[in-house]
Amino acid sequence: MTDVIQIRAGRSFIIKALSISGTCHVLEFMDFLEQSNPAEYIGISALLERSADNGLPHNDHKCRSLGDKLFEFKYKHTRLLFFYTAGQIIICTHGFWKQGQKTPRKEINKAKELRKRYLEEHNG
Repeated sequence: MTDVIQIRAGRSFIIKALSISGTCHVLEFMDFLEQSNPAEYIGISALLERSADNGLPHNDHKCRSLGDKLFEFKYKHTRLLFFYTAGQIIICTHGFWKQGQKTPRKEINKAKELRKRYLEEHNG
């Protein structure tokens, strides 16, 4: 069962995190990040806040399309993958610590599966 938890709301977007069977990987990742790397946590949190208030950045170094209606917020090594739903809502599927040049295919596939599951349950 999928659900969403609101993490930011602003003039441009409402940003939510996907929760599956009571587990929210985005919030778990953010909690881990806050404890292990406060600077990254502050940076990605500020990016989410600015995006909720002012819209997505027009800068591929902060936010970019991954294709297939998936996107990523980017702050240094932190990535949060997301998709849009109706009503100016962004749903983040999960976050990870990027270690290579490109976003790994397994992370993109994970986001695709989570989006598919959410849409099947909520647009049904």
